[in-house]
Amino acid sequence: MTKYTEDNSNFGADGPFFHIIREGLAGLADGEDFFDLLADDVVFEYVISVPGYPERVEGRQSLVDLYGDYDGFLKVRSADNLRAYRDLEASAVILEYEVHGESVQTGRPYDNRFVSILTIKGGKVTWWRDYLDPVAVFDAVGWPGSPLLGSGPRTAAAPPTPVSGANEFRDAGLAGLTPPSQGQSASDPFRRALSARTGRLTPMAATGLGACIP
Repeated sequence: MTKYTEDNSNFGADGPFFHIIREGLAGLADGEDFFDLLADDVVFEYVISVPGYPERVEGRQSLVDLYGDYDGFLKVRSADNLRAYRDLEASAVILEYEVHGESVQTGRPYDNRFVSILTIKGGKVTWWRDYLDPVAVFDAVGWPGSPLLGSGPRTAAAPPTPVSGANEFRDAGLAGLTPPSQGQSASDPFRRALSARTGRLTPMAATGLGACIP
């Protein structure tokens, strides 16, 4: 077994995310940290996620790179409410669980629920299909089209003006979210995140939203 990250990382030996996943996979897969649970050629698919995340990532090292800046954006302090459903004949596991912490940038609480569908072979996860609540992410780090707020009280903002770019939000699967107003810069975090939603493996820091999964 090999360690791929620091012990105090969310994904490390002492991390709450690693602990709850290892508990759900007890007897089927094990490792020194979260990444060590994965096969070298593991495939991750992000089915319901946030802008800026690729839809598919292949290989353990690609995931190590993807989550490299996670702890600078979200601090996960606990993970709980685990439910595990196993089909041993198919070597498949479905995990339901929750994580709790706060945004490093805003200080707001972060509470999210996940469903992860996994396939295991040879004691390692070979395929991972992930679902999360994007609203929980935005409530913690700041909503698209708005600057990230500090840890102080939230202040009311004037409603944004709809723009012709509404169709690009709809086409990106983000219907119901408000596009930036006419006066906002093209470097707005949500626009940068949206431009990254092409399936490319994009470092999370470049999206302005940070690495928000889990």
